[in-house]
Amino acid sequence: MSDDTPVPAGDFVADTQLTADPQQPGRYRGAVSTAWQIVDVFGGMQMAVALRPMFAALGRPELKLISATSTFVDRVPCGPVTVDVEVLRNGRRIAQVASRLRAGDSDQVAVHTQAVFGIEHDTDLGLQEVEFPVVSMPEDIDPPEPPPDDFEDMWQHVNFHDQTDWRPANGVAPWDPIYGKGPAKMCSWVRLVKDPLLADGTYDPLVLALHGDQIGSAVGQGLGPVGPYFTLSLEIGIRFISAPTAPWVLQESEAWHVGDGYATGPLRLWGSDGRLLAIATQTAFLAHRLPSI
Repeated sequence: MSDDTPVPAGDFVADTQLTADPQQPGRYRGAVSTAWQIVDVFGGMQMAVALRPMFAALGRPELKLISATSTFVDRVPCGPVTVDVEVLRNGRRIAQVASRLRAGDSDQVAVHTQAVFGIEHDTDLGLQEVEFPVVSMPEDIDPPEPPPDDFEDMWQHVNFHDQTDWRPANGVAPWDPIYGKGPAKMCSWVRLVKDPLLADGTYDPLVLALHGDQIGSAVGQGLGPVGPYFTLSLEIGIRFISAPTAPWVLQESEAWHVGDGYATGPLRLWGSDGRLLAIATQTAFLAHRLPSI
């Protein structure tokens, strides 16, 4: 795409839809807009696209998405994608589904995803050992200043960032003059510019897969100003707890360990009403240059 080609506005719900291939049972086809481009398709978006057709293949609306894990094997450029879905188990209360996402008609599987679906039950058995962080609410936080030209020159413009409103609740943006080495933790509010609303007016729970790809912010807070580097997802696992009921989601990210070219850490996603929405873990590949892996 040339530099002067306009980037379409992102529509998360529409841009993750796929159509069943009538010639191939279990196969779904779609296309990912350049709105979701970092270098290739943003990792969290790849995961959401890989999960979307599982609901259709399973065909059991009484089951909710409990957890999912995606392993990122190959690059996924923006454009056509093919997803093959297999129902591994379809029990009375639990179902397990796998998908394989490929770029276009490539033979190379790019994203392997497995998910667990289930019925809520025995809800008197419960506890929660984590609490909503002490942070300001998004409406009380000014958006960060736009990055300076020299920062844009190093990184080039990222289409994905145009689809989000992002506000650091603690820590600072990497182009902020006071950016420096500190704890490898960060809380930030994020919402999509176009609300991810389903046909019934509720918020799409799959947007949590998009927001669950966030270890880079914590890594950046810990490393400080070390020059440009890439954070490439290798694996993301998410426990989906509650669907969002409002546009803003708090990303509470942490890097447990950064070294040997890899970073690993947890992420908690919170609603603006203080509810815990999801818990994720992520392992990423770190490199100063975009590698061939």
